[in-house]
Amino acid sequence: MLYFMSSSERLAADTFTYCVDNPIKYLDANGENAATIPAATSSYAAYWTGTAWSLCALDGPLPIGDIIFVVGIGVCLVIDNWDQINNASASVIATLKNLGAQTIVGIKYVGGRAVEGLQWVSGKLAEGATWAGEKIVDSATWVGTQIVAGSSWVWNKVTGFFESPGCEILEATATTVATITIANFQYNCDTDASEIVNKMKLNKLKLRS
Repeated sequence: MLYFMSSSERLAADTFTYCVDNPIKYLDANGENAATIPAATSSYAAYWTGTAWSLCALDGPLPIGDIIFVVGIGVCLVIDNWDQINNASASVIATLKNLGAQTIVGIKYVGGRAVEGLQWVSGKLAEGATWAGEKIVDSATWVGTQIVAGSSWVWNKVTGFFESPGCEILEATATTVATITIANFQYNCDTDASEIVNKMKLNKLKLRS
């Protein structure tokens, strides 16, 4: 009759394995019998604290045992809470990825709106500059037209005045006034000269007498 060992029995018979190759699930306090962690001591940190405290008594000149004991507690706490840490890490990573994606989307949106805004402002500035240029040209054209029209009107009025009968009358009047003035001036000059001559004659007579 042949006897076949089960997988757990084969692993238990292997002196180079520990806790049936699963030290996370099993404990082997004496190195002879692997057993699952009891429900009351399902915390690796609690089990480590209760069984490895003797390391503190193995200190030599340096507190090596204390360091190993404290480090073991930290490792056991990480193992006890590995699922929560893993889930939290995955959640944090997912949150960061989502935040990064949303940030990129937001930056693209803001950048797009900024570009559109700048394009709109540039377009409005160009339209305003074109409108202002057209208005300046129209105004300059209107002013030039008004100046030409005003100059033509003044010239027509001046030339019309000199060609009108009133101008001829005025010219004749001015000529008459000038002639009369000159004649009066000559008369006055002649009168004054004759008076001067008469006075000189009287003065000579007086001197002779």
